[in-house]
Amino acid sequence: MKKIIFSISFIIFTFCVSCIYSYAATNTINNMSNAAKNVVGGVENFVEDAAKGAANATRNATNSMQDGAQSAGNTIQNGAQSMGNNIQEGAQSAGNDIKNGAENAVNSAGYTAQRTSTDTANATGFMNTETWSWIIIAVIAIAIVALFWYYASRSKNNNRNDH
Repeated sequence: MKKIIFSISFIIFTFCVSCIYSYAATNTINNMSNAAKNVVGGVENFVEDAAKGAANATRNATNSMQDGAQSAGNTIQNGAQSMGNNIQEGAQSAGNDIKNGAENAVNSAGYTAQRTSTDTANATGFMNTETWSWIIIAVIAIAIVALFWYYASRSKNNNRNDH
């Protein structure tokens, strides 16, 4: 009977020890699995953060370049506008100086000019020179049409006489 008790005790003890080892092994495997997951997650977070940092650095560099180019463009535009205004003011000032100088020269010499194209003193009889110009143009046009008509009818008559 001692043998049976000893055998049953030994089986229970073996069973308990194997359960403990099985439980410990399961925990160890779970712990190792979690540790591996944590390492992979840490690497993933590191790579993701590095990529975000590179993207942000690129975005910031691009924005800085854009801002710099826009600032340079605005500076060039403002400089060109200022230069254009200065040229315009200089040209206007030079034109005014020339105009004033010419007026002063004319006024000091006592010279006065009249327009002859609107002067009624050139009118002959009841018509002015513009009316006479149109009459001459009309007469020349009528003469050209008459000559064309004459030569066209003459060549038509010559063709009839040849047959």
